[in-house]
Amino acid sequence: MMYPPLANVKYEKLGDVFKDRNVLALSLDQDWFIGTLLRSALAVIIFSYYYPHPIYGVLPIGLAHA
Repeated sequence: MMYPPLANVKYEKLGDVFKDRNVLALSLDQDWFIGTLLRSALAVIIFSYYYPHPIYGVLPIGLAHA
């Protein structure tokens, strides 16, 4: 879990993030819904014709990552 130290996360400003509900909702929508649908669609498009079996592994990983 080295991401927060390397990204210079400022924990004292975390409260400001939760004040702006619109930006927070947009960010969560992009991460959970748009990103998940995009990953799933790309997996189906890329693997469906030549290699259908990796879809069974790529889709759950994409859903768990969101």
